[in-house]
Amino acid sequence: MRKSVILALAAPMAWLAAVGPVSSDTITDIARAVMAAGHDVPPARALSEACAGDALCVARFLKDRIGDGAQIVPDDGSSPRRTRWQSTSPGLHRTLVDGQGRLFLILARYDADAVLAAVSGAKSTVRTIILDLREVQHGEDLDGMRRVVSLFIGKTERAFQVHHSAGKHVDWTITPPVRAITVDRIEVRINRETDAVGEVFAALLRTHTGAVVLGQKPAARGYFHTVIPVIHGWSLAVPTARVFIRGTDFDVGLVPDGAIPE
Repeated sequence: MRKSVILALAAPMAWLAAVGPVSSDTITDIARAVMAAGHDVPPARALSEACAGDALCVARFLKDRIGDGAQIVPDDGSSPRRTRWQSTSPGLHRTLVDGQGRLFLILARYDADAVLAAVSGAKSTVRTIILDLREVQHGEDLDGMRRVVSLFIGKTERAFQVHHSAGKHVDWTITPPVRAITVDRIEVRINRETDAVGEVFAALLRTHTGAVVLGQKPAARGYFHTVIPVIHGWSLAVPTARVFIRGTDFDVGLVPDGAIPE
């Protein structure tokens, strides 16, 4: 095993600048985290010896070993990928109703009660709802997302499927909403940082309500990740699962219908 790891690492090591050895505990932690995410990993000792204690070299090797969905990403310690939403945080950053019957909702997280309250509290007739996901905190809140989507599409059996890295496949149903929201037009705004949960949200609304999706194509491509610190400034994003929705090809990525108007 050790010899094969050394041979496999020969080419990737040339890609990396020398950053110096790190504690063997760091490489052990990386290996354990990747294994916990559902992937096979060579022994930490073999990884450490093959890379001369270079954690970034180990991360590069594991990224290539895992393949599609794994990434080495810049990390200054405040990346939104690390954020976990809290139930006490506000559901919406901002709301705005313009003179054209458009309600703008800048989501902080997927909070169905906050969305309902914003729609109910609008002082004029709402014909268009614009759901801006660009400031949503990352945290893979599939259940919260499902409750918000249900407000617009109602109960939907087998709305999407999640394939976990460990081999388990789970069908997700959209449950009936507390109260349905009906408007003439729905617009979803996304960007490159929109995670897989946001991709599911936008894809479901486009499929079931004809919502228009505007912005940049997200980089997630349907993958859920766990982010593992490697060295200062760099982390290894490891896929833990991937989502599948009928009619959406995440290999290509969630392609927006157009740009966000200025």
